[in-house]
Amino acid sequence: MGPLALALTAAGLLFVKAPLAAPLPCPLAQEAAAAGSLDEALRAYALCLETAPLDGTQRAEAHLARGALFLQHARIDCALADFDQALWIAPGFAAAYVARGEAYLAKALRPIGDQGDQGCEPRQTPGVAGGGAIRENKAGGVRVGREYFPDRRSAERWLQQQRQIADLQKQLNDLQQELADQDETPAPQGASLLPTSAPLQAPGEVTRGLADFSRALELNPELSAALIGRAKSYCLSGQADAAAADWQSFANQDSSHATQLQTALADAGHLSGAIDGIFGPRSQAALMAFVAARCR
Repeated sequence: MGPLALALTAAGLLFVKAPLAAPLPCPLAQEAAAAGSLDEALRAYALCLETAPLDGTQRAEAHLARGALFLQHARIDCALADFDQALWIAPGFAAAYVARGEAYLAKALRPIGDQGDQGCEPRQTPGVAGGGAIRENKAGGVRVGREYFPDRRSAERWLQQQRQIADLQKQLNDLQQELADQDETPAPQGASLLPTSAPLQAPGEVTRGLADFSRALELNPELSAALIGRAKSYCLSGQADAAAADWQSFANQDSSHATQLQTALADAGHLSGAIDGIFGPRSQAALMAFVAARCR
């Protein structure tokens, strides 16, 4: 299996480097999204997912990319449905766990009175009828579980496809190590490294986000976007020490991360002086002041 090809930005929160070895799936949708045409991009994604000869990896990537587009436009429930699909297809897809965790945090902070998205597919885990029995009916059609087909050949072809999907899902469990070996770009700049001060509407969503970020870090302990997401989740749930530890780990990864976190702390009013990429005692004191003010 070739390396995953990812290039997406989820609401300014998730940044993943695209390996050069593989093209991105659904290029017309990517182009429309880059041009700012949401409706056109969504139509292109729907057509691509329905008709393009995508393999399992590409299909997971396409759902992740479309979910990121939904999240960028605050269509959180639609984004969650796509991230669920990506993770059903590729259970070891660390970037999809990060994206879904960010969607959970966005849902936790959704304004009061927001009733969610309209016209999204319901969130459900698709089933695989790999061992389904074909039953003929008196009208001449056939049924496999809840699926109906005009003839037996169509049903057998569908069952074969479902078995192939089931086999693919097993193979994709090997994706964990492949994803862990991938590089990723620095995490998002500025204030997005820190949680907003908006009132928390749904604490349970923060708990779900925390679980997803933790799972992503199990798959890839160096995934900086997951460290940032988990730090924000810890902070929003009042676990100040755990939040500070994750932010410190992020800053310790390299000087560019230290610079980004220093910038975020300065923007939040907790760090004065030079932004020098050295996360020493001055920066650590600013971080502790931030968590004391915002994470308790």
